[in-house]
Amino acid sequence: MPHWGQNRDITFDEAAGYLRGLFLRNVELHLRSDVPVGTALSGGIDSSAIVSAVRHLYPAQEIHTFSYLADDPALTEERWVTLVNDHNGTVPHGVRVTPEEMVADLDALIATQDVPFASTSIYAQHRVFRLTREAGIKVMLDGQGSDEYLAGYANFVAYRMASLLLQGRWGEAKRFAKAMNASPYYTGSRLKMSTLGKTLPNGMRRLQADLRLRLGCLLASEGMSGLRRAIGRKGGSTRAVWLNQQWFLRQGVRGWYKRGYPGGEAMKGHMCSQLTEGSLPALLRYEDRNSMAHSIESRVPFLTTEIVEFVFSLPEEYILTEEGIGKAVFRQALRGIAPDPILDRRDKIGFATPERAWLHLVRPWVEGVLASERADDIPALNKQGMLDEWNGVISGARPYKQNLWHWLNVIRWAERYDVSFAP
Repeated sequence: MPHWGQNRDITFDEAAGYLRGLFLRNVELHLRSDVPVGTALSGGIDSSAIVSAVRHLYPAQEIHTFSYLADDPALTEERWVTLVNDHNGTVPHGVRVTPEEMVADLDALIATQDVPFASTSIYAQHRVFRLTREAGIKVMLDGQGSDEYLAGYANFVAYRMASLLLQGRWGEAKRFAKAMNASPYYTGSRLKMSTLGKTLPNGMRRLQADLRLRLGCLLASEGMSGLRRAIGRKGGSTRAVWLNQQWFLRQGVRGWYKRGYPGGEAMKGHMCSQLTEGSLPALLRYEDRNSMAHSIESRVPFLTTEIVEFVFSLPEEYILTEEGIGKAVFRQALRGIAPDPILDRRDKIGFATPERAWLHLVRPWVEGVLASERADDIPALNKQGMLDEWNGVISGARPYKQNLWHWLNVIRWAERYDVSFAP
């Protein structure tokens, strides 16, 4: 487990300066190779920082970048990719993907991953590595890992608030709540910021009781996976009609878990969880499978012990500011190296694919999978519930949820490997 709470006297600028040196050294070490090295480039802060660091370290080196380019205007990061490539004078490579190609390649991708995978973005990544191989590059630098310990995801806001409340920092909590309530980037926050902000000025006894209640609900809801929320607490009814709740209960699956936070630092507790048991292990596995399927060695400069432990030693406010700016100390560290418009970005897209539109375009395939005999053989799923939800999405009566892809992926995976399930 990373260490934290050791650098309380370091200033923000000192921390940024030291982190800058660590990061540049990491990139330099990860560039050592006897074969051609390229960099993945999504247009976000992390991958852009790596490309810019390579150029900073080696002004004359030829840099090949590899990007997935979405056609959906709401998801494309092409203008950011172009900005970084132009800024660093790279040799850019980009790939566009169609849903028909995904369906055609799905069985091969399932074989590559060997287990069901979370989203169609894994296919976009798969195609980027294919493009890398076709360009003759053997090693790829990638930005995985920083989101998990530099508060790159929106839900870190909830844990930052939890830290303030656990530490009794009421004034800061109030200001943080107001800032988040006014921010266009956190309109869907599960913290219910506006309600919490109105509660804070009340009398202290009532305030503490109310906040403890809210905090308990917050930590429980944020700490549960989507599946566990769907199953329900202690056998309660499920809100997900597409799940066979009783099957999960028979297998001993229950919701809710608790985690301790040293010094009341809930955000660091969540950082640690994401690094060791949450999103990162899965993302690294997906990447390792996709890269090795194309004989590419994928390297992750953000994930050395030294840099992770240094960030964990910093005050939480250096990582996620009172204004809700994540990766704050890293943004400062890269000033003068990466383009300012990139470092000033507050939105996050990543390898997002237009999943809803893709599945609409391959509707006959989707409906064939959902209606298949294999779908009947998976006791964890409620086939009629899945069909009802899909029809609701098609008619516009229900919003699209990523659950749809999860069903399709599990069904095709079970069919390909002839998987049997416990009754």
